[in-house]
Amino acid sequence: MLDSGSQRSLVKESCWKKLGLKGRQTVHRTGGIDNLVVETSFQKVRLEFSPHFDLEIFKIDVLIVNRISNLPNFRVNLQAWPHLEGLKLEDPEFYISSSVEILIRADLYADLIIGKSIKGGMGSPTAIITRLGWILSSTVNADANSRIQQSVIGHVQVEFDLKGF
Repeated sequence: MLDSGSQRSLVKESCWKKLGLKGRQTVHRTGGIDNLVVETSFQKVRLEFSPHFDLEIFKIDVLIVNRISNLPNFRVNLQAWPHLEGLKLEDPEFYISSSVEILIRADLYADLIIGKSIKGGMGSPTAIITRLGWILSSTVNADANSRIQQSVIGHVQVEFDLKGF
């Protein structure tokens, strides 16, 4: 998965183990919502990958993590998007909810973009050509019966909470 907002590239631990690569220990500071910063120890590894239709090789350093969310988180109706017909997609089965094995950060994302895009109608994805094939980007309207994930994030400010005691 290409992530234009991510500052780190990630690989799922299960994928890393299947590849049989050696990792090395590293410590990273991760910042997020409400400026919460966490220092965590990760294994890091260099991956080489290529598109499923070409021999061009890309190299990337990734952190090894236990999980990356499944995408999409609901069933996608392909018939609603005729503008995608005939495109050589980076992920030909994008519409099936499946595990994201590798997340590619913003700097490589920008290097992979070629530039041409094909826009669909309201609520449908825009197809963007990359060196990996066509990718899809957009907010997508889900069916009323779809299971949509919700994220709830909390941040406890210890210095304020402890003053009450």
